[in-house]
Amino acid sequence: MKILVFSDVHGSVKALQQLVQCVHNEQTDKIVMCGDVFGWGADDKKRIADIFAGMPRPFYLIKGNNDSTEDEGVLGVSYMDKAIMHHFGRNLFFSHGHVYNTRRIPPILQYGDVLVYGHTHTGRLFNYCDLSVVNVPSVSRPRGCDSGYAILNEEGMYVKDLQGKTLDFAPYIK
Repeated sequence: MKILVFSDVHGSVKALQQLVQCVHNEQTDKIVMCGDVFGWGADDKKRIADIFAGMPRPFYLIKGNNDSTEDEGVLGVSYMDKAIMHHFGRNLFFSHGHVYNTRRIPPILQYGDVLVYGHTHTGRLFNYCDLSVVNVPSVSRPRGCDSGYAILNEEGMYVKDLQGKTLDFAPYIK
């Protein structure tokens, strides 16, 4: 199982096109977008909707603090508040990060589980309160890091840039 996670596109068609190439190169089983598809002005909402429609499935779209219900009509898909999966012998909790993060940990998570969120635009992997945490970098507007995405697989958690180069790796808490 291999899951690609990205976040904070903020309407950038160019950044999303770069990410699509990464999606194809990574050959993932699932894709999770942790919110903020639009916001801060979108280049072309219709083009972004077309790119999302062409994403391999299953594709999970989580609502960010800059996303609106009107966007769902453009995208042709409904946002989720969060996604919860069980892989790699642990629970994985995906959110945008403006509600659930290390300051407000989802009550479902237990020792060794994984909390994944974007929102801060920084690509970080760390352990916190007996959880493995992935703070996904922004695809289009990174802060203090390269634009990129995260990969979760049996080995652990990766942060990669938009050329597919591994920037960071951390194993899960055992």
